[in-house]
Amino acid sequence: MQTVAGRSARTVALAERGGLELLPDVSAVVREADVVLSIVPPEAAETVAAAVKMSTVSVYKGTTALLTHALLAADANGVLAHVLDDLGTGSPELVANVARRLAMATSKSGRYVGEMREIAHAQSVAGLTPALFELAEVYANLARTPFAEAAPEEIASDVELREVLDGLR
Repeated sequence: MQTVAGRSARTVALAERGGLELLPDVSAVVREADVVLSIVPPEAAETVAAAVKMSTVSVYKGTTALLTHALLAADANGVLAHVLDDLGTGSPELVANVARRLAMATSKSGRYVGEMREIAHAQSVAGLTPALFELAEVYANLARTPFAEAAPEEIASDVELREVLDGLR
């Protein structure tokens, strides 16, 4: 059982196509489930889930935003191949299929703007500077590029980095 409450029509359609049993909200999921595994009181589960999401998403989307800017800067400075080689040596998973990773993130960048602002707020509430997650502006800029107009499933698995970087300018 799953809920897609608050999600886009596209997400609802994908969930339905995937055969997921959709319920109207989290409360309905909890009511209908035979078992709910929770390590917190039930009334706090949603808050804990949101905190976990904000923390993990900050790493995934923050890393992608930093990588996007780093590669655009490297390309502009004529050192893209050197940067890719260096990153590939130290963090091969970071640049594995990097073109598709950047294109996919850009296709979702419109909704990432709000999420990055939520992350900044969550970090501030935790006593940390929210400045790191002013990366929302990176996604706001990406949302104005041609790749932002594509649905994620429309991104070719073999998209070339040159095409992506050119499309992000």
